[in-house]
Amino acid sequence: MDKKSFLGKGLLLLGLVVFVAVVGAYFWMQSYIKSEKFNDVIAGALSQKLGGEVEIAPTQWDGWGVSTEQIAAPMGIGFEDLRVERLSLEIDPRGFFDRVWRVPDVHVRELAVQVGGGHEPVAAEPTDPELSAPKQESARMGWLPRTAEVDYVKVDNFHGRLHEQLQWDHVGLQLSRESEDYLYQLTQGELVHQAMPQLQWVVRGVKGRLKKEEFFLNEGQFTGAGQSQLSLSGEGDYQGGLNLAGQLQALPLSEVLKEDWQKRVKGALEMQFTVVRDEQMKIEGTCEVLDGMLTALPILDKIADKTKVQNFRQIQFDTLTSEMTHVDGVTQFSNIQAISTGLLKATGEYTRDGKQSWGEFQVGIHESVMKRMPIGSKKVFSEQRDGHYWTSIKVSESDGVWKEDLSGRVLPAIAMALLQAAPDTAAGVLQGAASLISGDEDKGIRPSDVLETGEKLIETGVKSLFDLLGD
Repeated sequence: MDKKSFLGKGLLLLGLVVFVAVVGAYFWMQSYIKSEKFNDVIAGALSQKLGGEVEIAPTQWDGWGVSTEQIAAPMGIGFEDLRVERLSLEIDPRGFFDRVWRVPDVHVRELAVQVGGGHEPVAAEPTDPELSAPKQESARMGWLPRTAEVDYVKVDNFHGRLHEQLQWDHVGLQLSRESEDYLYQLTQGELVHQAMPQLQWVVRGVKGRLKKEEFFLNEGQFTGAGQSQLSLSGEGDYQGGLNLAGQLQALPLSEVLKEDWQKRVKGALEMQFTVVRDEQMKIEGTCEVLDGMLTALPILDKIADKTKVQNFRQIQFDTLTSEMTHVDGVTQFSNIQAISTGLLKATGEYTRDGKQSWGEFQVGIHESVMKRMPIGSKKVFSEQRDGHYWTSIKVSESDGVWKEDLSGRVLPAIAMALLQAAPDTAAGVLQGAASLISGDEDKGIRPSDVLETGEKLIETGVKSLFDLLGD
């Protein structure tokens, strides 16, 4: 046998050995990756990463395609429940040469997560025996990749809850890798905030970027009731920090008011606002109500009947604006401006804290309307400026009970005005009272006359007041 023939056979044998070794390694690796032991290794690695015990249903392999029915983590760092349903992915085996799990595509049918539901997330201890065994097994299999690169993720139904306040459902989520970042996109779904559970926002388009320590919201477009639209943009971090700017357009007031006020107040709310969260959440902005109208109130109908000013039945506001601040559960409206041209003006501020609220307003009645107001009104609306007669009003609410200080000033003013308008009657009452006190009954004035006259006077005053303000 010559040297060339021997060398050729040797190379052929070597190639055959390498081929058998590669094929054997492939099938051995496939067998190991499909095994329950490898499943435990992955679960242990995820448990260490997420800070809580992770359970993975048995995996199914089809070539380099992997699928599992469920991955569940009941509690971990920063979340209280995480569940992945029907996950499938493709592995690029060329990544093994770079010691990387290279995953070109991941598809998840359902992803559910709950964050901040009222319980402190519990991180797993490093010495937990249930986690250390898979970790030791992983260390023995040092030839396996230690990192992963996922190029694209698609989630059909992403739903969850944040701090028992924000809830989202049927959200379509897509992630695509760009260098060390991920670009994300929401393509569908609905969002509901606990403060207004009847109001649902539909996702029209949300795009942004995820980094290791922070995230960016480049564009967030949502539609709500009627023709309302909500736009958001900004940035935040994974420790809860936020810095967002937003705009709300054409939201019907009926969507944010209590049921008994929905037919009485009309208009569309618009807002420009910022949301900043560091140690606490702070929302600031400006509010404007377009086409604002106050109607269907018995008090307004009574005023319209008495003054013959029919605009009181439906008060149309040409201007209705305010500045708003919300911090630590307390909402304050300041620099309130309400103008109904030729009828009234109002300015002031209003604060709401839980079930309690309070405010102080300056209310001005137009001079043309004041001429038709009941006798004594000018004693309450006593300051004249800008073509209006002004007074101050304080209001408060506690556990659904409203109080205001206007009525206590209206009654004495009307009573005094009635006395001034009927001097003869008033003089007779006073004279009769003086005669009774002095014991001089020879003037022909009897106690019954005095009482009857006084009763009629009081009855007239009270009737006038109730005719105006309602029973």
